[in-house]
Amino acid sequence: MIQTITASAAQALAEQGLVQLLDGTWQIGGASPERGFLAHTTASVDTTALKTASPADRVSIAPDVFAASGVVGGTAVCVYDRAGFFSAPWVAWLLASHGHAVSLVSGWGDEAPFGGAAAADVFSEALPKAMNVDKSDVLAAIGTKTQIIDARSPGRFNGTEKEPRQGCRSGHIPGSLNLHYRTVVQDGYFIDVEDIAEIAARVGIDTSLPILTTCGSGVTASLIAVALKRIGAEEVRVYQGSWAEWGMDDSLPVEVAA
Repeated sequence: MIQTITASAAQALAEQGLVQLLDGTWQIGGASPERGFLAHTTASVDTTALKTASPADRVSIAPDVFAASGVVGGTAVCVYDRAGFFSAPWVAWLLASHGHAVSLVSGWGDEAPFGGAAAADVFSEALPKAMNVDKSDVLAAIGTKTQIIDARSPGRFNGTEKEPRQGCRSGHIPGSLNLHYRTVVQDGYFIDVEDIAEIAARVGIDTSLPILTTCGSGVTASLIAVALKRIGAEEVRVYQGSWAEWGMDDSLPVEVAA
């Protein structure tokens, strides 16, 4: 189960030994993190090992990566990142996929509002297949009632902005909708749930339908998955392979803006 919590509250719980505080930072291109570690952090998740695993293996190897990173099994964890609220939701999603009780640190070092109660439950299922999908699942979802939501920028989604990966096609999965992850976060926080709901409705997202989320490589797909769960979406799964896999496979269909 994922909950959201402020940094100061997470540090207080960690100081009391009630949770394990985890750094879940992944920096694109090895850039330096924006911030230092929170006090009482006891482990940094090896996000590089997760990212370099194939999409087909990423979910299954996650428990071994977590264990090697120092994550204590059976212990409630709080996850944050030092890159301005970017990769922590992805790490939290993978942790929850394998049954960890997870709180996601939204905000940095204060008690400012961040889109709902500090302990708002995001979901309760903790099964890898119940929370993640592969490309065959996505392909089967095209043209059905399942909504596919893409977290990339509008330019990348529409195919007007070149993909950063060499040899990767431009565009999006046919029939998918674009919810850029930056629209639902601000200054290290989720925006208010009412605002997330308004943005989602404007995009055309129906939270009563099954939802698959995608992005460039699975990271921000997890962020918008958490955001959509916060506004009441019941069935949300993440496509971990995302465009890094889909766009490189010429056998899979691609759509661009008219």
